[in-house]
Amino acid sequence: NQGDPAGCEHSSSFDFEVSIAEAATSEQPPLTPRELGVLQWAAEGKTTRDTSAILQIHQRTVEMHLKSAREKLDALNTTHAVARALAHGFILPPSL
Repeated sequence: NQGDPAGCEHSSSFDFEVSIAEAATSEQPPLTPRELGVLQWAAEGKTTRDTSAILQIHQRTVEMHLKSAREKLDALNTTHAVARALAHGFILPPSL
């Protein structure tokens, strides 16, 4: 299933975002479930356009969530935000 980076079926993208938030074990993420979701899709190599199609939200909304996540993580760019989120255990490593 292209919509699920783990290759598993799921009922909605929101379920995926909630499972990401629940997977964080090292500390409580300062990010919203949607910010975690767009970061997870970025970690999977998805563009903002891809992510907007998967989540069925406007591309500009994806960009807004990424910007907010970058600011909260004190990251220089999206790649840096993904690295910080991974390092803190806020998102899961990308599936192979």
